[in-house]
Amino acid sequence: MSDAHEFELVIANPEGVVFEGPVVQLLLRSAGGDIAFLAGHGPYVGEVEVCLAVVQSADGTSGQVVVDGGVVRAGGNRVIVLAKDAELSSSIEQESLRRRRERYESRLQELDDVTAEAELRGLELRGALL
Repeated sequence: MSDAHEFELVIANPEGVVFEGPVVQLLLRSAGGDIAFLAGHGPYVGEVEVCLAVVQSADGTSGQVVVDGGVVRAGGNRVIVLAKDAELSSSIEQESLRRRRERYESRLQELDDVTAEAELRGLELRGALL
């Protein structure tokens, strides 16, 4: 990384890396509320809520990642988000969303209220981006 204002960000889900690269800011929802990570952020470990994470690059462009909960760790000018599931907003497709909703509806009776609510919030976030 060439810019002192950048840090390395990795967002991964159980299937692999969703995003990796230098950024100047990450904004997401932690269990304690919204949190922004910048270069040089102090050590931090916390729970990530279902949210739309906003990633800003040094050139001023930003992207969004739907994060379906997980954990975040910051330290050493690096932030790692290990998500239960995560998807770039630019990758969301109507057909994929339809299949996810069908899976959710078929599993609804098996899920506890907290899990069902989190899955539904993730689906709603994705749908709002289409």
